Amino acid sequence: MVNYSVFDALFDSVFIIDENRKIIYCNETAAHLSHSSVKRLSRGVIFSDLFNMSEPNLFPLSGGPIGREKASPLQEVIYEIKDPSLIKSTTSLEASRPSKGKVQITIQPFVEGSVKRWTVVLRDVTLEETLHHKYQGQLALREKYIAELQEAKIKLEDYSNNLAEKVAERTFELQNANHRLNAVMNSLGQGFLIIDKKGICSDLYTKACLEVLEKDPSHKPIGDVLNLSSKERDQFNMWMQAVFSESLPFEDLATLAPDNYKHTRGERITLHFFPLRDDQKSIQHIVLVATNRTSEFLAKEALSKEQNHGAMILKMVKYRQKFTAFINSIDKEITSIHNQIKNKFILPNEVNNIYRYLHTIEGEAGLYSLEEIRECCRQIQTFMEPWRQGDSRESNILLPKVLVELEKIKKYLKEFRIENTDLLNLISNQQENSLEISLDHVLAFGKLLQDPRLPLELQTQFLTTILKQPILPCLKFLDDVAQQVATTQNKKLYPIYYSCENVYITPKIYDALLASLVHAIRNAVDHGIEPPEVRKSSGKEEMGTIRINCTNTFYEGQPWIQIQISDDGSGIDVQKIRNLLPIKFPTMNLTSLSDFEILQTVFLPGFSSREQVSQFSGRGVGLDAVKSEVELLKGNIQMDSKPNNGSVLTINIPKITKIENLENKLKLMSA
Repeated sequence: MVNYSVFDALFDSVFIIDENRKIIYCNETAAHLSHSSVKRLSRGVIFSDLFNMSEPNLFPLSGGPIGREKASPLQEVIYEIKDPSLIKSTTSLEASRPSKGKVQITIQPFVEGSVKRWTVVLRDVTLEETLHHKYQGQLALREKYIAELQEAKIKLEDYSNNLAEKVAERTFELQNANHRLNAVMNSLGQGFLIIDKKGICSDLYTKACLEVLEKDPSHKPIGDVLNLSSKERDQFNMWMQAVFSESLPFEDLATLAPDNYKHTRGERITLHFFPLRDDQKSIQHIVLVATNRTSEFLAKEALSKEQNHGAMILKMVKYRQKFTAFINSIDKEITSIHNQIKNKFILPNEVNNIYRYLHTIEGEAGLYSLEEIRECCRQIQTFMEPWRQGDSRESNILLPKVLVELEKIKKYLKEFRIENTDLLNLISNQQENSLEISLDHVLAFGKLLQDPRLPLELQTQFLTTILKQPILPCLKFLDDVAQQVATTQNKKLYPIYYSCENVYITPKIYDALLASLVHAIRNAVDHGIEPPEVRKSSGKEEMGTIRINCTNTFYEGQPWIQIQISDDGSGIDVQKIRNLLPIKFPTMNLTSLSDFEILQTVFLPGFSSREQVSQFSGRGVGLDAVKSEVELLKGNIQMDSKPNNGSVLTINIPKITKIENLENKLKLMSA
């Protein structure tokens, strides 16, 4: 009987198998390799059920010839544990062993008594091979590092030999570059300075700062350099914090920075800010560029003044009757308003009338390129806005400012008349073969025609041929208004289409109404006509269309005139108006109002769909002024609109058909 315990101390794995390839013995090393135990494997586990090997002809695997009859030489094979159910680790060490690898195997047959047995010896060479490859790799890597170090050593020696020469050469280059940069920067005539996170200017700045910003900014707070007020400093400090915290993109914040410096000699200095970033793209400093644009500004101002003067002359000649009426009426009205405010003889309900009149004057002044009057009217409206809203707390401060602007208008009108005496006389003269006669004389003659013995047709013919004229020439100026607004807003607009045949009016009676139509036209372009790209996307022509139709109508058996102003714009959003009304007019009851009634609220004093005042809208006066003039003539007005199909403003006013009615209306207007 063979004593198998002699194999227990071996480091190689030893299996004893019978002729059926069942394991009848294995040592601990074999059990460890198999991820099992001696006891479990020795219960008759078949060797071929335990392993797969790269050599299938081994006797223990398939009963093959290798090792069956005689001892097999030692050979390397790749193995893998075949039955996962046998892989039951009992220790962490066993769990860490691989389930496949490479072994050297030898098979030795022997006879025990009369029974044949086979000894299978496995030597695990997996770890040896792994370590061999690892050491080979480490050795190759070390040789690579040695070669690189030797190459670096050579380069370092070369660099060290030339270091002093290169440092001197680089220093010289940098000095030259700095000198050139300083020369270029100083020759630009712009003030450049650098601001740190604490708002302190560095000592690096251009000489132009001494002239443009009037001081040496070195080591000074930027608020002192720019002469900011305490409120402006607080705002600028908040801006600086936002910039350096980078809570928003710098491009968005740049527009909130101060854009000009108040020069003591009135120079026009513009300011621009730029970020300086580090390698991580974080803002570390801010560069301020201050530029003197006085010459550029004066040139633009002179050009604009010349252009306005030329445009004014053209429009004075083109609309000479309207212009003469405008100039003649404005003196009286402005003087009256000035006296009322100066003597504080103004009732609260008259504030809206004054405000509305100034808004109309602003529109007409813009039409005739009288920019000084237009700007003064805008300023006065801004000053009067709190007063108009019922807030009179600052009236003692604001009213003197209003008086100053009114004085400017009076002074400008006086100078305008002196400078343009010849032109005003020219446009005031009638055509050749005409006779100038006062309106009183004309009315006196008209009264003679009221003699019942004379035919009524004489009175009608007198009104038609002597006192009335076609309405079309009185409306032509509105096209210039429309084109001016369209150009400013980058919109495209056809010339206004007029259809006003056989409609005659007495201009003096309807002058105020016709002047107020400026607001209707501006609203049509500003609120109605869409930008070209929007119109194109909705299937419309890029160029918008406005039409003015005037017709003779009858109302309750009396002759009336109907004026319709229509556009093909976006229309009026009724729901938007419903949403705005509670904000604009908190006390208004909206629950029972139809869409049509909501549309008519656009005529309310103070109504505007604009959140901010712009050049052409936002003050809530435009259509209110038109309605006021219509009601003075005992007429009516309404607004109609369809989404994406535009809006129609309809005005109905009575005609003057009798001499006595005309005389009474003129007296009422001059009262």
